[in-house]
Amino acid sequence: MRLPPTAARLKLIFLFEIKAQFERNYIYSYNYNERYAKDISRKIRSSQKLRGNAGEPLAPPPYGYKRNPENPKQWIIDDEAAEVIRKIYRLCLEGNGVETIARLLQEAHTLTPISYWNSKGINRGGKKNLVEPYKWCKTTVGKIRTMLEYAGVLINFKTYSKSFKNKKAIPKSRGKLDNI
Repeated sequence: MRLPPTAARLKLIFLFEIKAQFERNYIYSYNYNERYAKDISRKIRSSQKLRGNAGEPLAPPPYGYKRNPENPKQWIIDDEAAEVIRKIYRLCLEGNGVETIARLLQEAHTLTPISYWNSKGINRGGKKNLVEPYKWCKTTVGKIRTMLEYAGVLINFKTYSKSFKNKKAIPKSRGKLDNI
């Protein structure tokens, strides 16, 4: 049985109306979710800025430091790893380059930072299954030599992101870090 032309038109108009209503709801839902994510991002940035400006470290402690068991918001010196840091600086002051220091640490069977953290059960980034736990890279030694944390300076906000949509961390220039 064929529908009369007016009934068919009404059915078609009804379907188009349902589709338009769905699209309006979808766009509203999308905008609402977008605003919600932006608002949450703004609140998180604000709280991190307050904590960082109050002197609380926002990043995990670097090699040579550990969290204070009584107050996890503070770092204390990890004596075992700090001895390796002192050795790196001592070798540097003697005039050795980063490759030489890396080779000397490897020959002395000194654990790399990742291997050290794995042996202590501390979950940090990097490869968990290292075949050579004593193989030091010149980049690791170079990074340790240039970190200001070893001079007793806490630096927060080394990187930033332009938007909550962009997850890429953009490093601040060295000049901007000096003003912090």
